[in-house]
Amino acid sequence: MKISTQKKIGGIAFAAVILVLLISILTPSLGAKNKSFITTLLHEKDETITPINTYGYGYGYGCAPHTPGYWRNHPDAWPVDDITIGGITYLKDDAIALIFHPTKGDKTYNMFEHLVATKLNILMGCDSSCINEVIEDADDWMAMHPVGSDVKANSDAWDDGEPLFIMLDDYNNGFLCW
Repeated sequence: MKISTQKKIGGIAFAAVILVLLISILTPSLGAKNKSFITTLLHEKDETITPINTYGYGYGYGCAPHTPGYWRNHPDAWPVDDITIGGITYLKDDAIALIFHPTKGDKTYNMFEHLVATKLNILMGCDSSCINEVIEDADDWMAMHPVGSDVKANSDAWDDGEPLFIMLDDYNNGFLCW
């Protein structure tokens, strides 16, 4: 009986994932200067974990970023009472109301909620080294297209904004800067 190459590769990949998970569970933490086996294996970083902000809430590798849904449902977790997006400063309650606004049809609401979440995650101590330039560009985009300005998904404006939005979304879901 012949086994296809694709099935062999899939089986090998599955076995490798299981092996890495088992090793990471069985390997005790080696202290703040060392990260988990998985982090070391997948990212090959050798920095120490140090506080990023003066709030003391989070630490680079120890920070778990949150999505806009978390921030809109946990106003007490906000480390600030206002936030500036696209050069406009919003009070926390106003920003939360905008995050609750349906995003369908106007992409400025999508960009707004993810830029807010990204900035709050950074204020909480998450590493921003890989996203700083994107934040600047997204802020500039929001200055040109303020929240509620009816940017459609098939517009030239969203052609420029969507790559920024995708990066912010990836960051807020914990796929970047670790």
